[in-house]
Amino acid sequence: MVVYVEIDSVLPECPEFEFLRANCFIDNGIVKGFRIKTRKLRKQISQGICFPISILNGFKYETDTRDKPEYKFDEGDDVTALIKIEKYDTPVPISFKGEIKRNYPGFLAPKTDELRIQSFPAVIAEFNNLQCYISIKIDGTSASFIHSDGEFDICSRNLSFIENEENLYWKIFRKYDLENKLKSLGNFCLQGELAGPNIQKNPMHLKEVDIFIFNIYDINNRKYLDYNDFIYTSKQLGLKTVPVIDDNFIFSHSVEQLLELAKGNYPCTNTPREGIVIRPVIEKQSSILEGRLSIKVINNDYLLNYE
Repeated sequence: MVVYVEIDSVLPECPEFEFLRANCFIDNGIVKGFRIKTRKLRKQISQGICFPISILNGFKYETDTRDKPEYKFDEGDDVTALIKIEKYDTPVPISFKGEIKRNYPGFLAPKTDELRIQSFPAVIAEFNNLQCYISIKIDGTSASFIHSDGEFDICSRNLSFIENEENLYWKIFRKYDLENKLKSLGNFCLQGELAGPNIQKNPMHLKEVDIFIFNIYDINNRKYLDYNDFIYTSKQLGLKTVPVIDDNFIFSHSVEQLLELAKGNYPCTNTPREGIVIRPVIEKQSSILEGRLSIKVINNDYLLNYE
């Protein structure tokens, strides 16, 4: 039995992880912990780190009042909260932010997130023989524009911002007249990736910041639009979607084959793309993922050479 920590996890600053100091994650000048990244060791790609299960003896849950608590663990247990591991999120530059309205209102629309196929290989059985679509995963920063009963939340992945002339998310909101477009839909959330200058080294070589929609969420009915409705509605609203490279992909692939599919460059560039996202054409739920059936496959060339 071991404790496995996957890439893009941020471990807390504590003696057990001090040897990872060279990997410290700094956000706006503040050390936030130690980030686990993809590495190549002895010609093999490493995507995580393992610890002996005894390392858990040095931690305890915040709600546990015992001085030296003892725990029993089974294979598959999630010890994220015990170790106080957080998920790495791309830092949003201070210049993009503004006055915070509130935390992201997850009770209205789910946060933008995709899980890696390597972490949930069993999900392949749920995908098998389904007609799926494959889109390119854009390396930028996510944005959500939420309209519910006449009120708006303009959000990064974690925060909703008060209206501000200089706030990047509000600039995009005004540029595309999303106030009126969302009102025309009703209670809906548009989610997309912001990409362009000063965002993640601008790997697509865009001349200005733009948005690429990847989700349209129906708040009243608590569901995402199916692929055809998603494409149709985006066009009706005059919005770009993330590039779709195949909308008739019959899923019958292994993890290794999917990793090969993820390779490639962004359109009209020599820059490795971040990867791909695979979803059924007709939305489905996953018991393994405990939510939407949707998975990302990250391009190892991107991880090793660009990130």
